[in-house]
Amino acid sequence: MMMLAQIVLYSWPLVTWLLFRKLRREQAMIATILLGYLFIPERVGFDPPLLPAINKHLLPVLCAMVAMWILNRQDAATIERAARKQAATSEPSPSRARHKKIAKPRIAFLIPLIMGMLLLNTVLTWATNKEPIYYATRVLAGIKVYDIGSMCTSILTTLLPLWLGLRYLRTREAMLDFLKVMVWCGFAYSFLVLWESRMSPQLNVQLYGFFAHSWIQHIRDGFRPIVFLAHGLRVGIFIAMAALAAAVLARSNADGKRGRWLILALWLAFCLPISRNLGATMIAFALIPVILFLPTRLQLLLGLVLSATVLVYPLARGSGLIPADRIVSAIMSINTDRAGSLNFRLEQEDVLLSRANQKPVSGWGGWGRSRVFNEETGASESVTDGSWIIVIGQSGWIGYLGIFGLLCLPAIFAALRATRYGLGTVESGVVILLCANLVDLIPNSSLLPLLWLIAGMLWGRLEQGPQSTQDRLTDKVARTPRARITRKAERRLPVHSVNSAPSKT
Repeated sequence: MMMLAQIVLYSWPLVTWLLFRKLRREQAMIATILLGYLFIPERVGFDPPLLPAINKHLLPVLCAMVAMWILNRQDAATIERAARKQAATSEPSPSRARHKKIAKPRIAFLIPLIMGMLLLNTVLTWATNKEPIYYATRVLAGIKVYDIGSMCTSILTTLLPLWLGLRYLRTREAMLDFLKVMVWCGFAYSFLVLWESRMSPQLNVQLYGFFAHSWIQHIRDGFRPIVFLAHGLRVGIFIAMAALAAAVLARSNADGKRGRWLILALWLAFCLPISRNLGATMIAFALIPVILFLPTRLQLLLGLVLSATVLVYPLARGSGLIPADRIVSAIMSINTDRAGSLNFRLEQEDVLLSRANQKPVSGWGGWGRSRVFNEETGASESVTDGSWIIVIGQSGWIGYLGIFGLLCLPAIFAALRATRYGLGTVESGVVILLCANLVDLIPNSSLLPLLWLIAGMLWGRLEQGPQSTQDRLTDKVARTPRARITRKAERRLPVHSVNSAPSKT
């Protein structure tokens, strides 16, 4: 069965080719990455020297990038041939019309700036971590010059989904495509979640022959589904994000079918408690009403508060501004087991944060050097869960501000420039979707290509600049009660009556 897992992974270029033949280009790119994340098994791949591991997180992204590059090259060649043909058959015009250039914002210059900072930080990490660390029965190797190239390639490949979202998913239509693909994938995945919650998490074992994580962690007053992901917690945050995406489509009345998206949002929200993920359930239940009922401006303001809080979380956590004890006490009244788990994680964060503060600028690097080990036995005495503590331990404050800056800044800029850029319900919903995953990064390690793709979409939308006046009017008119009544009346008319109706300008 392990052979089947290898076949599924390395046949993904063929799956990509089929998706690009059947779907529109943006939809195919999104489906390639998302389906690869959901159905390719964990712990399968190839780890070449110097380069990052070829696994379910990298291969679908590479396939989508290559497919988009090939299609864009074909489009460019077609346009060039058409231009040459037109130039050969037409006479040159005596005068050319001058088009006024529209000034666009230059926010995305921050991306190469932050990337350069992250790449430079690898040199600082090497310079401050050359020495090995000795324990009684364990030796942690020092960082070598060879490792600088490995860390740099890891950073570049990690940020590939960000670039894809920035380059190809910057329009509102592309954002709607992303939300629709995510909702339908979540709807299909929900049946696997319900099956495993009743029959035990064995799909990965039955299909691929192995279990991707610890079995004991997936028994929570019943079974916690894991399906084909690395942990049941990732199943929970994915279903939560799919429910939020359905709420965004319902609020924006995508395709004129608000009722369908509302039903899907309720179905996915119903599946969340069954998946036994308290954190993801609380996030979804708190943010779905925000998407459905709050004005766009308040949604963006909430996104600013959440993203700014995540960005400064290590500083607030280290200085005691986060009321950890009160949070644990509040969850204790809901579920004592989950409160105990959270309290254990907070204690581990304190230990790891003290370790990270010994090299706060550029971190300890890899090889487990940021973890805490027993001086006498060499056994590990720390458990790394939250993405923020992993990043700040390995890369220090420079790495943390770089990674989380790329994730948090688009939500902050969207709130500060919402009126100038004409951001609507779709953009504000995507901001809430991003912030939901950012909040989950605090207790869990869910720093995945899907999150980078969402951040890239928002960076691209901000780089695109203000909407045209017609787009803003269309978005505003589509949400009025009269427009909704008109759409309902048109659906009752025969098709030829609607198509032959005269258009008003």
